[in-house]
Amino acid sequence: HESDFVILDNFERNQKTAWGSSARGSPYLHITSDSPHSSIRRAVVSDGRLIAPPLGKEQSKIATYTGVDVGRLPHGVEAGVIFGPGAPGGAVALISTSAGVRSLRDITGWHGDGASGSVHMVFTDTVTLVQYFDCGKLITVKEMKYERLPRRHRGYHIGWSYAGNGLFQVYLPNGRVEEFINSDMATKLGRFVVFEHYYKRGQAETMMDWIGVR
Repeated sequence: HESDFVILDNFERNQKTAWGSSARGSPYLHITSDSPHSSIRRAVVSDGRLIAPPLGKEQSKIATYTGVDVGRLPHGVEAGVIFGPGAPGGAVALISTSAGVRSLRDITGWHGDGASGSVHMVFTDTVTLVQYFDCGKLITVKEMKYERLPRRHRGYHIGWSYAGNGLFQVYLPNGRVEEFINSDMATKLGRFVVFEHYYKRGQAETMMDWIGVR
């Protein structure tokens, strides 16, 4: 299974910042902000996991974007995710885009640019959303609910894969695998893969204990 990955990081090293190597030999890419009031922060590695930093007094939510240039269209993006205590809603998003990892518009796309956008799959401890951004608009293809997952030390396996001809598979954290076809979403696949943490104050924080791309 692991030999299929061109990127696999289980964060065993006790790094203070997320720093690895891609198939192209580049460090991880980040969308971040220096403003103390911004909700966009840089993910860090702590105790062998990729985590979002804690909320500051200035933030009501946190979003982190850790990316890598795969150098080709990905066949799949996967991760092991741990859901911490708190209300449902804390999420991990597994994203693919052709634009890069410099600003949020690389993910959301630009209005009027028909080629812009991204594949955007969101996983929480109660629901998974199959989505894509098209020219700045977020389109939800499918919503898959399940009973709230219990908190545990080992990460739940999440991910998605693309088999061609618009056919996607989604690996839900409860073990289910869903399959669907959406050719429009497939046009948003790109060589840049992004792992996002997202949570609001009071929601379950998320941690990744490994990430991989096929």
